Amino acid sequence: AFSVANTAKGIKTNIKISLPDKEDTVELWEVTIENTTDKARQLKVVPYLEWVLVGGIHDRFHTQYARLYPEMEYVGASNAVLAYQKSAKTMGILASDVAPEGFLSSRVDFIGRVRSIWSPRILETLNFLSAKDTSPYPTFDPIGSLAVNADIAPKGSVKIRFIIGFTKNKKMAVELISKHLKPQAPAKVAPAAKAKGDALLI
Repeated sequence: AFSVANTAKGIKTNIKISLPDKEDTVELWEVTIENTTDKARQLKVVPYLEWVLVGGIHDRFHTQYARLYPEMEYVGASNAVLAYQKSAKTMGILASDVAPEGFLSSRVDFIGRVRSIWSPRILETLNFLSAKDTSPYPTFDPIGSLAVNADIAPKGSVKIRFIIGFTKNKKMAVELISKHLKPQAPAKVAPAAKAKGDALLI
């Protein structure tokens, strides 16, 4: 395991990354956020992930159209974005123990036009899709992202846990998420994640 720490604007963030089980193809990310100020803070934690679900040999056949094949899906009971690559029979996982407000599955929706991962449009608009179950659907240039609320009392802290990884199918993905996260059910499903608050990109 290793950790990454940062302090900015009165917020201390520590990210601990570990392999929770040597037999499981997932990473566990534990994000601890501490409010060092005397006022309450409303934050959003926004993980961003681009999966590699095929081997390097596949890029020799086509470098771009292979990206059309993954089928994306949001699974509310697991707080997860899943990406299934038919040609390789692999499934990418991004899941949170805390129920998110919203999710995204397309890179252009996250970054925007003529933007970059260092200045994504989504952190300005917070225009995430509602965190509701979807049927699998194809997406060009797929990514996984979540919008997770982190309301922190003065001098308080919160911990949010994520897993990323891959497996062979949805059943195995759900089992891995349940094993390592035990996802919390959402109190209610927001129509969209547009509430004001600072965003913390991880």
